[in-house]
Amino acid sequence: MKFRDQIELGIILFVILGSACVASCQSYPPQSSTSRPQCIPSYSDSSQGLPTIGQWPFATRVGDVNNDGCLDIIRLRGHDDFNPSDQGFQIWLGDGTGIWTKTTIPNGNFGYGGTAIGDFNNDGDLDAAYGVHHNGNHPLIGAWAGDGGTSFSEHSTGLATDGEDWAMAPCDFGDFDNDGFLDLGVGSMGGTNGIRAYLNHDGGGYWSSESNGLPHNDVNPNVGNFILWADMNKDGNLDIVIATQIVSTGQEHFIWLGDGEGNWAANDFGLPVEYDYGSYGLDVGDVNNDGWLDITFIKNNGPVVYLFDGSGWREASFGLPVGGYYCPLAFGDLNNDGFLDLVGLSGFITGTYPNYLEWTTVHAWLGDGTGNWTEIGGLATDIPGWPQSVILADIDHNNFLDIILSSDRGDNEPGCIKVYKETTAVSQISVVVREPTGSEVFIPGGIRFIRWSSGYWSGSSTASLAYSCTGPQGPWLPIVENITNTHVFQWTVPNVYSTNVFIQVTVYANGQSSTAVSPRPITILGDNAPPDPPLITGPTSGIPQEAYEFFVQISDYDSDDLMVNVSWGDGTATNWFGPFASGETINVSHSWGKSGEYIILAKARDNSGLEGAWSLPHLMSIGKVFVNLSLHGGFGATLFVNNIGESPLENSSWKIHIRPAGKLGLVFNSEFNSTSPLMIPPDTSESIRVIPVGLSKINISAEVFDSEGLILATLQKNGWLLGVFVFLK
Repeated sequence: MKFRDQIELGIILFVILGSACVASCQSYPPQSSTSRPQCIPSYSDSSQGLPTIGQWPFATRVGDVNNDGCLDIIRLRGHDDFNPSDQGFQIWLGDGTGIWTKTTIPNGNFGYGGTAIGDFNNDGDLDAAYGVHHNGNHPLIGAWAGDGGTSFSEHSTGLATDGEDWAMAPCDFGDFDNDGFLDLGVGSMGGTNGIRAYLNHDGGGYWSSESNGLPHNDVNPNVGNFILWADMNKDGNLDIVIATQIVSTGQEHFIWLGDGEGNWAANDFGLPVEYDYGSYGLDVGDVNNDGWLDITFIKNNGPVVYLFDGSGWREASFGLPVGGYYCPLAFGDLNNDGFLDLVGLSGFITGTYPNYLEWTTVHAWLGDGTGNWTEIGGLATDIPGWPQSVILADIDHNNFLDIILSSDRGDNEPGCIKVYKETTAVSQISVVVREPTGSEVFIPGGIRFIRWSSGYWSGSSTASLAYSCTGPQGPWLPIVENITNTHVFQWTVPNVYSTNVFIQVTVYANGQSSTAVSPRPITILGDNAPPDPPLITGPTSGIPQEAYEFFVQISDYDSDDLMVNVSWGDGTATNWFGPFASGETINVSHSWGKSGEYIILAKARDNSGLEGAWSLPHLMSIGKVFVNLSLHGGFGATLFVNNIGESPLENSSWKIHIRPAGKLGLVFNSEFNSTSPLMIPPDTSESIRVIPVGLSKINISAEVFDSEGLILATLQKNGWLLGVFVFLK
């Protein structure tokens, strides 16, 4: 018996008792110590142009159908006759402000059911798929390729060929075999047909059912209204999440684990599944940021949340209502505090049987990451129709998630699609990376979605995406550059191995840009690991205009040959040079023109172009005191020390060494050292006279040291020593 039917049969009792079901709240545990911004989102109705009559069951999808940077709404219609000539995809083009324009799509008669969107032929344009109750002039399950405008062409060969005879509905795209093409998961509408996973061959050239282990017609399965792709056990292969009841055995399941080859096995890891109500609301997301996907569903008519740790579950529903008539649910970070929040729709009835009306109320609860939930007041109520679907997306570019929902009543009665736009005004360009959230495991070659939201004032916007294998500081390797800012991208995972992968999204608009990085690392199980960070050794101090030699040791886990790039911290770099064998130590030298503190960094790149992380910084201190030396002859030798720098020369010392330059000659008093510290203000000089004695061709060297004994300046001259008189060349 369906949930709606149960409600209708219970209306007489509802009237006799004269009471309504009122949601009650569980008591709170001690508040989390985690602080978060006091941001309470608020919403306004932004549904101009959307339908206010009809039935709108199953999922409503939001995506940029016409590639204009504004999100659109696409879905199938309901089981009514309000517009019998318009029974294909229903599309409303958005303008980014909350105004919607219905567009006519010449794509046949599908009937009513569920919708999926994604780019299944990898041409960059949004495509769509459906599952329907009764096929008209098209299959029960169909796939249609978009052209980036408002035209679609059918690519349904092989779909609905695995025993499905009627009543298919919930569907979604996901690359379950990691081959770089989106596949299609479909559930039946209530009973009989069960679940199917269709493999995409050649970008929609044809489809084949790879559904071994999924419930088929022979076990008389019932399934819920929502199907999700999610990697619940973090093996890199997508699993199917859908409320399932096997009538022939009485078993109930939510999770069907996939092996990447089209084989599926039920494993709920001990989750207390409840099909009767759970089938009407379902979503997954990492509530406590521990790297494992958690789940929300309907239990005893109210929303519940269970946290997963990889082996089992614990309930985390403090503050959520117990009872009530709740249906669709959606996770999303509404206030951008880094914790998932929860949106749910509940239904209520006015009037008496048989003359009653159904209505929808919108609820939202802010999460704190530990299982505490606080409801936001003042959201929409008295929406005509019984709640059917809810999805979250930023439709107005203010970097906050908006609420898109659908409801239905009977044929030709008020049901609707509604958008409630979050009202925060844009103060600066901004971006938030929403998927991946961290700790996901990806397999090279597979498609995974990168999702973000962004805030900017008006006009067009583009986005560039990059990834790092070595942490949130980069280096960053491009994924795609300057695409239309649609808030989603299908990423074909590269063949790298790293447990420290981050995603970077940069948004450009209004002559400005903003960059955000995914919050926690993900893992890619590829073959090619990035090079190790090089090790730099060498001097740590010196003087301007003097070249110093450094040693850079490189290594690579895969023993690839490596190119090297050294950044000197003064705006110059070697750029890539090499290649060198893994394990080599490379000599490089550099001089700095000015005093200052300089950070030397090095990184390596393998022969596939994969860059490793920057080395640990090597600090090079170039003295801020600039000393100019000059030597003069005459009676003895006179050294002039000129401080031409910015700072006083304090507590420095000097040394003068006079050596015979030939085999013949004699020099007495050949070495002179300072006996008291030099103290020379900027832009002044001091003279030092030494009196050597001898008869020889000579070489004179002079050195001045700072207070720590580091050389500030040196000078050498050749000449003659005749007695005590010095003649210099």
